[in-house]
Amino acid sequence: MYPPTFYRLVGNGRPAPLITNLTMPADWGHCLTRHCTWSAQLAALELVLFVILAYSSSPTASLFAREVAHAQEASLVTLELRYSMLEAGEVFLVWGVSGWSVVPETIRPEGTFVDRVMHTPMIREGETFVAKVRVPIGVTLDYGFRVRTRHDGSAIQWVWDGDHQMSVSKDDRLEIKPAIALPPAQPVETAEPPLTTQEIRYRMPDAREVVLVWGIDGWSVIPKARRPPGTAVDSRRRMNTPMHREEDAFVIKVQIPVGSLLNYGFQITPDTSGGPIKIWDGDYSLRPTEHGLIETTSTLWLLRATNLFEAMVVPLTYLAGLILVWGCWFLVRLSVHLPLWARHAVLIVLVNVSLLSFFFVIGETYLRWKEFEPYVRTYPGQYQDKPLTEGRWRSDQFLGWVGGVRNTDINGQGFRDQKDFERVDLNTNKTRVMVLGDSFIWGSSVSSGESVPGLLQSWTSDTHLVFNLGVPGWGIEQMYLAYQRYKDKLSPHIVIVAFIDDNIVRVPRVLS
Repeated sequence: MYPPTFYRLVGNGRPAPLITNLTMPADWGHCLTRHCTWSAQLAALELVLFVILAYSSSPTASLFAREVAHAQEASLVTLELRYSMLEAGEVFLVWGVSGWSVVPETIRPEGTFVDRVMHTPMIREGETFVAKVRVPIGVTLDYGFRVRTRHDGSAIQWVWDGDHQMSVSKDDRLEIKPAIALPPAQPVETAEPPLTTQEIRYRMPDAREVVLVWGIDGWSVIPKARRPPGTAVDSRRRMNTPMHREEDAFVIKVQIPVGSLLNYGFQITPDTSGGPIKIWDGDYSLRPTEHGLIETTSTLWLLRATNLFEAMVVPLTYLAGLILVWGCWFLVRLSVHLPLWARHAVLIVLVNVSLLSFFFVIGETYLRWKEFEPYVRTYPGQYQDKPLTEGRWRSDQFLGWVGGVRNTDINGQGFRDQKDFERVDLNTNKTRVMVLGDSFIWGSSVSSGESVPGLLQSWTSDTHLVFNLGVPGWGIEQMYLAYQRYKDKLSPHIVIVAFIDDNIVRVPRVLS
């Protein structure tokens, strides 16, 4: 068997032998003396360099580290810490081991950050905050809790409840009662940007009524306290403020933060004996920096022509597409010989598609001309300014809102269910089913027995208990919070989450 050969790269990039034989030369003992030949010295030096390089690149150190990591992994235990503080809104577990030392990053809980010691955000489960940590057996766990906000979101000074210690020997679950009380909420001082007042004058002598449709920074609404009297928010989330007439102009004053982009337009009712047709003059924008006057002048005939053209965009586009498609078809017929059956088939398809599109275009044009409002799904705050909704819903600090006294067939927890969620018999043999959702699960426009949970209950009444936890307008996060609140009280065997795309869109709206 020949000894292995090792290579090095020479100047032209081709490999050349580095050490061709690892057998020891006969004059090895003199290789580092002057009596050693140059070739023997070079061979010995290359061998020494090779050994150094091989050792430095050896995975021995990393393999050893992995063995240690495996040994540590096998000796880890899990501790579940449960801190009960109903009035708290955000709690951090502050911890360390054996004198507040930190553990390796690989075994820290997700979200943990180090500020001299480890801080782990705790997860709220009903009235309790929970965190799970893994530590080696035999260490001392040093821990405490820092509270930053109240349950209602109000800010407080950092509160420390801690300096606890325990020796770790096995998996354990710790129930910790708070030894402190939260201080009063601190008033939050917010530096609001300065406001600028803009007087908007719209000259339109022929108009009978003008409404300013406006918003800021992309048609966003401003707080209700800053809106002019009579302002309403429409289904497109735009503010509508009636303007008052001064001679031949309509005038209104609005206040917006300095530097904000003012988006605005005018909804005009012409002074004619016809129907209540409204004309739109808008999509203006400017960024005022100081108090000033915004003056706009227009004529009724120009607006009528502009609105007519905008309403005719759809049929004109359809007509252009129709001419293009039929033109291409005639060109194909003239240049390509098609069998009779193929020509008939293409002609039938083109005629039917053209007729169907024609009726759709007529309907779309009519709706645009009559300015029918598009259907908008429920969103948070949609009915907050309408007194008819008072009593139908009530505020809930944990869930946002639930059913109120004016709704029928609701229980004491605000859900459309005859069962009291606080007095559920968990010893029954029936399978408990929790159904989470929005108005589709609530059962809007139908009786409670015709809702999805109501029908499930009637079909499976001998074997199942079905709980309706759907509330109109809820988002995904509110469904999850409802599950967290009632999972221990209902102890469901099956959880059904029925959601639509808008349930996801509603989440940032609620949080904002």
